[in-house]
Amino acid sequence: MEMIPPIPSADPAIITFARSLLDAYRSRNEHFPDLPFVDFVWFMLIDLFLVGEEQGSISLSGIYAPVRVPKATVLRTIRRMVESGHLSTKRDPLDGRRTLVSLSVETHRRVEATLRTMRKILMSSDG
Repeated sequence: MEMIPPIPSADPAIITFARSLLDAYRSRNEHFPDLPFVDFVWFMLIDLFLVGEEQGSISLSGIYAPVRVPKATVLRTIRRMVESGHLSTKRDPLDGRRTLVSLSVETHRRVEATLRTMRKILMSSDG
């Protein structure tokens, strides 16, 4: 496991937009509890982006608990994302049994850039 470097602070408007996306995602899931949605990785990235802005990292259980896919699928996805450098892990200094997860600095920047682009597109739509 590697040390997790500090994450730069994002634009408050982007943080608000990211929170709104997660709220919309959760609302959609409440309206369609019987349908599996396969975009859980993107929403994990948004959640980890917000965690990075607010507290730095989150436990594994904090990631897979709100996601409506099997725990094994989430853990496998997290492992692959760590191996590819998108996520970083470290032992919880307060409880060595727990593993904390966060976005890598580069992935944090890429998620922020994507959110900025999405917000710009949605704000400029004539819809």
